Amino acid sequence: MIIKTKDHQINYGELLLNGKIHLIIPASKSLGFDMTSAYLKFNCKMPSSQIQNFKNQVNQKKEVGSLYPKFKLSMFPVNFNEPEQTEKIFEDLFELEMKYIKSNNIVIDLFASSFENEVISDFVVSLENYLGKKQNQYIGKIEVRTNI
Repeated sequence: MIIKTKDHQINYGELLLNGKIHLIIPASKSLGFDMTSAYLKFNCKMPSSQIQNFKNQVNQKKEVGSLYPKFKLSMFPVNFNEPEQTEKIFEDLFELEMKYIKSNNIVIDLFASSFENEVISDFVVSLENYLGKKQNQYIGKIEVRTNI
């Protein structure tokens, strides 16, 4: 089941640090400070140079990156256009969750992403379609935080 929220009050960084959630964020292309950078810098204590390298690597390879086992944090590339690419991202994220991380509590934080509202809506619909095709193989909670 997917829960959509605009809640600003939940401290996802603290939940990440306590191992309570598997946080999934976009590998934003922003060179400046953004929500992705905030999670990595303040919660994961990653230096700025490593943050940009991590985001660039995920986007260049067009595949999911993760900080597991140190942190239950995964990042997906933002340069996806085709439905097949989106499905591959979901497959990789859920394989990582079900085989390794096993948090049963996923938060996909798109709140401060640079995505346009239409892209966020399409992403959520694609996620719902993907989960429908997989016939609920994932039984945990999925929360998608957006600004729309």
